[in-house]
Amino acid sequence: MKRMMARIGVGIGMLMLGACEEGGGGGGPDTQAPTVGITQPVSGDTIWGGTTVKASASDNVGVDHVIFYANGTPIGTDESEPYEVFWTTNYPGAYTLTAQAYDAAGNVGNSSPVSVFLGLKDTLYGDNQTNVGIYDSTWSWSSIGWTGSSDWRVEKVDVEIYLYHTYPSDLYIDLESPEGTYGIIVDQTLPPDPDWVYLTKTFETEFDGEMAFNDYWNLWIYDCAPGDEGYLDWWAITLYCYNKGGPAALAGQKEERVIRIVGRPGRTGHGGRFPINLPSKPAKKGKAR
Repeated sequence: MKRMMARIGVGIGMLMLGACEEGGGGGGPDTQAPTVGITQPVSGDTIWGGTTVKASASDNVGVDHVIFYANGTPIGTDESEPYEVFWTTNYPGAYTLTAQAYDAAGNVGNSSPVSVFLGLKDTLYGDNQTNVGIYDSTWSWSSIGWTGSSDWRVEKVDVEIYLYHTYPSDLYIDLESPEGTYGIIVDQTLPPDPDWVYLTKTFETEFDGEMAFNDYWNLWIYDCAPGDEGYLDWWAITLYCYNKGGPAALAGQKEERVIRIVGRPGRTGHGGRFPINLPSKPAKKGKAR
């Protein structure tokens, strides 16, 4: 009788061991899905060029990996914390970002959607291997441009300039748009000490609504006193634009883009405008100073 009871006990023990092996510790299979949420960017953000999309995720056993999506298309996977991918695209517009977190058992958790707008930021380079000389009592000019649809219109313009001059406070510097509008960058306001000068200027309204592309933006530099010397090393222009006639505009949406053009442009020269102390309009098209 004892021998029979012992055999029964061994059988029960084997059954319990099998149940433990099949059920994962006696608690049954893992059916709990991970939780996940996008932490960067946030809904309503406008992104220029690209961004790192970040998410936080957790699970009762452990997160295996996180997949990120833009408008339902996978844009990357990360298998370890911090969960993130870099995202960019050649197509500007409105996007919905989401993420899915998976655990080892195949359970899936879904994030809430994040709505953003992506604008493009292109950097174009040009170099003519020469610097633009700045001469006494004459205009020096340098032009850069980009070919694109005339539907792209300007909202804001940023300019960067790097030059050397022996007496910078003698300088006038203007920016001329493709439509001939002039914006003053410097009006004899630089310090006089001879040195390398790095300038930045933002035009918020001067070129508002003008055509951004299909012609040249011109940088004009005038040295109003004799006995000095200098040269323009490089300059750059960043155009913040919107498309007034593309599919997005026709659908009542705003399509935006940022184009940055930088370098030593190939179109350079001297003259072309009357000296600064004359009331005449510049010889080039456009508005007087």
